[in-house]
Amino acid sequence: MPDLFPTTQEAETEKAKEIGIVSHLAPDSFKPDGMRPFFEYRKLGLAELTNGRVGALVARARPGH
Repeated sequence: MPDLFPTTQEAETEKAKEIGIVSHLAPDSFKPDGMRPFFEYRKLGLAELTNGRVGALVARARPGH
Protein backbone atom coordinates (compact mmCIF):
# COMPACT_ATOMS: atom_id res chain seq x y z
CA MET A 1 0.00 0.00 0.00
CA PRO A 2 1.43 3.40 -0.90
CA ASP A 3 2.08 6.19 1.53
CA LEU A 4 -1.05 8.27 2.19
CA PHE A 5 0.88 11.44 1.35
CA PRO A 6 3.12 10.54 -1.61
CA THR A 7 5.33 12.98 -3.41
CA THR A 8 4.15 14.24 -6.79
CA GLN A 9 6.66 11.93 -8.47
CA GLU A 10 5.32 8.91 -6.55
CA ALA A 11 1.70 9.86 -7.32
CA GLU A 12 2.43 9.99 -11.07
CA THR A 13 3.65 6.39 -11.30
CA GLU A 14 1.50 3.78 -13.07
CA LYS A 15 1.16 1.71 -9.90
CA ALA A 16 -0.17 4.72 -7.98
CA LYS A 17 -2.65 5.50 -10.76
CA GLU A 18 -3.98 1.93 -10.63
CA ILE A 19 -4.97 2.22 -6.99
CA GLY A 20 -6.31 5.75 -7.27
CA ILE A 21 -4.05 8.36 -5.77
CA VAL A 22 -5.36 11.87 -6.34
CA SER A 23 -2.77 14.41 -7.47
CA HIS A 24 -1.40 17.15 -5.25
CA LEU A 25 -2.50 20.76 -5.46
CA ALA A 26 -0.55 22.76 -8.03
CA PRO A 27 -0.53 26.57 -8.45
CA ASP A 28 -2.70 26.31 -11.58
CA SER A 29 -5.07 23.61 -10.24
CA PHE A 30 -8.11 25.89 -9.89
CA LYS A 31 -9.93 26.96 -13.07
CA PRO A 32 -12.69 29.60 -13.44
CA ASP A 33 -14.71 27.35 -15.78
CA GLY A 34 -17.54 26.20 -13.53
CA MET A 35 -21.17 27.02 -12.97
CA ARG A 36 -20.60 30.23 -10.99
CA PRO A 37 -18.36 33.05 -12.23
CA PHE A 38 -17.34 34.05 -8.68
CA PHE A 39 -15.85 30.61 -7.88
CA GLU A 40 -12.79 28.72 -9.12
CA TYR A 41 -12.99 24.95 -9.34
CA ARG A 42 -10.51 22.10 -8.95
CA LYS A 43 -11.46 18.60 -10.06
CA LEU A 44 -10.16 15.85 -7.78
CA GLY A 45 -9.65 13.22 -10.47
CA LEU A 46 -12.35 10.80 -9.36
CA ALA A 47 -14.09 10.80 -12.76
CA GLU A 48 -10.94 9.44 -14.38
CA LEU A 49 -10.51 6.80 -11.67
CA THR A 50 -14.13 5.61 -11.86
CA ASN A 51 -14.68 5.83 -15.62
CA GLY A 52 -16.99 8.82 -15.19
CA ARG A 53 -19.28 7.23 -12.57
CA VAL A 54 -18.21 9.52 -9.70
CA GLY A 55 -17.00 13.08 -9.78
CA ALA A 56 -15.85 15.47 -7.09
CA LEU A 57 -14.42 18.95 -7.02
CA VAL A 58 -13.37 21.70 -4.67
CA ALA A 59 -14.70 25.22 -5.14
CA ARG A 60 -13.19 28.39 -3.73
CA ALA A 61 -14.20 32.02 -4.01
CA ARG A 62 -12.27 33.96 -6.64
CA PRO A 63 -10.15 36.76 -5.17
CA GLY A 64 -12.15 39.98 -4.90
CA HIS A 65 -15.56 38.29 -5.14
